Amino acid sequence: MSSKEMAQKLADDEVVKSFDLLAHRVTGLRLIILLPGENRALEISQPSGENVMPGFCRMMRSTVEGQRRCSTCRSLVAFAAANRGGIEHTCHGGVYVMAAPAAVPGKAPIESPVVSTCAYRMAHDGLSWQKAQSHLAGIPVDRRKMKAEYENMPQLTRRQRDLAREILDLAAWGIGQKYSSLEKKNETTTPAARSSMETMESQFHSALRLVGEGELERGNQSPGKTLVEMVAGVVMREPALPHSVSLIARAARMTPNHFSTLFRRHMGKTFMEFLIEKRIEMAKKQLSNLTLGIHEVAVQSGFPDANYFARVFKKHTGMTPREWREKWS
Repeated sequence: MSSKEMAQKLADDEVVKSFDLLAHRVTGLRLIILLPGENRALEISQPSGENVMPGFCRMMRSTVEGQRRCSTCRSLVAFAAANRGGIEHTCHGGVYVMAAPAAVPGKAPIESPVVSTCAYRMAHDGLSWQKAQSHLAGIPVDRRKMKAEYENMPQLTRRQRDLAREILDLAAWGIGQKYSSLEKKNETTTPAARSSMETMESQFHSALRLVGEGELERGNQSPGKTLVEMVAGVVMREPALPHSVSLIARAARMTPNHFSTLFRRHMGKTFMEFLIEKRIEMAKKQLSNLTLGIHEVAVQSGFPDANYFARVFKKHTGMTPREWREKWS
């Protein structure tokens, strides 16, 4: 698979798209995937499927010199994130981007994907345009139009920047897992992958706390809906993790009953119904792997007890796991 095809497959992943949409709703930012390609050139893909660059950046790239500076800046951002971890970087245009590396087990950081945000500016910074202008020397663009586009860029508060970092880290984790699965199918979970899951859980709970702390809404997006979408996205990605209403509610600083009410209101079903549904979907995929015993399928799908797994599976499919395997494998 070429690096260009890989970059597009990463951008097409449904969970990655859900994090892109979540970032846009609560901060106004969109996500961009940077993947080292042939001859060290960067392959660039966008989960939204559209050009997410603000007008400020498009104007900058409309000139030869501006395009050269943008390409150089993206390469520097990708290199810095791969070597130092999550960063917030001031680009050549005097605006900001965040980037985070997608850790891929067994792959050098410099060869792994990086996910970044589109450009934004800081809220409550009265001198920001003056600072930006100093970066535009040598770029033949209309300054008045450039200022108008600058003022239309997403403007982030400190709280929104904190949440953007959490979403970016989660998206980077998802991209790393997707990249690994595309390279090696049916690979057993390594200690590095387990460590990655633990890191993701920690980041997830941190993000939930941010959502639960106050009004992180943009437009008509309520904090409750943001919380539910974030929970649903992580459950869809890793249904086998030990998710529970009590743990999620505690991370979001709300009562279990409040979280359950929010989830049912926005998803049309209870959290446990949603979780079991996703675990059954995962089990069906695992059953196609004939090298796994029924007990192994149960454990890898989030059911530590094989007998309980068999009962739940039959309730949802009308067949036992063994009958399902014999019919569909």
